[in-house]
Amino acid sequence: RGAALHLLGRVASLHVAHLDSSSAFSLSGFGEPEDVLALAKLALRGTGSTPLAPLADSAEAAAGHSVLSSLVSDEALHAAVPAFASFGQRLGDEAVAGLALLATGVREVETTHPACTDFVRALHCPGASLVSLAFDARSQLARGARLALYADAACTQQLLCCEGDGLLCSEGLWVRADRVWLHYTAPHNSERAWGFKLRATPVGWRARSQAAALALPHASPLDLLSLLAERRP
Repeated sequence: RGAALHLLGRVASLHVAHLDSSSAFSLSGFGEPEDVLALAKLALRGTGSTPLAPLADSAEAAAGHSVLSSLVSDEALHAAVPAFASFGQRLGDEAVAGLALLATGVREVETTHPACTDFVRALHCPGASLVSLAFDARSQLARGARLALYADAACTQQLLCCEGDGLLCSEGLWVRADRVWLHYTAPHNSERAWGFKLRATPVGWRARSQAAALALPHASPLDLLSLLAERRP
């Protein structure tokens, strides 16, 4: 896969070979858009054992993104291989499908308002491999209240702890898992503090095999939209 991405990334050299009468290479044998998209999608995944989680910060993922960016705006390629003329639309459809999937996976957990009940509760986005956690801007803990986030049901692996007015609504948290556990305690709330609402938004989805990964939309739909805005406005 890495070799294929490297070759596709040198598309200028392929154009030279295509125009060289002594070369046997022709862009007509370049391949299909779906094959290129599949390479880019798998580049966003791990290369080892399952589950395959998004690794959008990897060099291979960057190479896949660069290939898509180059090919979507390559007019010479579009002329030689008509199937690529609609590649921008195909990437747009992929981005829309990815955003729709992310939207269906959003989950929230919140206290009553004003807050008055202690609880331990899981916040779960089934199938997610990475979630973004964000507090509602109205969130406010009462004096003496404590909210802790954990990575395990036994509440031994603490991720975040907020006490009283220490809740920072502007700060987000990314967790490479599909769930977190919240342990909230509030001995009293005489000032009738609002409490909190925490939203979990999936950033990526876990796939158990390459076939499952290819069946999912592109794991970085916002990156695709940004690419299209820049290269195919």
